[in-house]
Amino acid sequence: MWKVWWLIGVPLNLLLIPLLAVLLTPNVPTPLYFGALIFYLLAFFAWIRAAWLCAPNVERRIWMVLARAVLVLRVCSLAKLLLVTN
Repeated sequence: MWKVWWLIGVPLNLLLIPLLAVLLTPNVPTPLYFGALIFYLLAFFAWIRAAWLCAPNVERRIWMVLARAVLVLRVCSLAKLLLVTN
């Protein structure tokens, strides 16, 4: 689980910050917006799925519960961010 979280998730989310900035910028041309949105969502949800499926691979169950709670909160915060600002 830690490999998916720290070796894939953290670098991926850092690399996706510029795309999120494009998505949150007002008056972005529509093709650029939709291209950035599709790429961001595909990469983000691929990682979310991998982290969700790998969450049970821990020694203590509390880490699975915490990881899945953080994933749910992350999806909810992204939805709020994208729906409220646009």
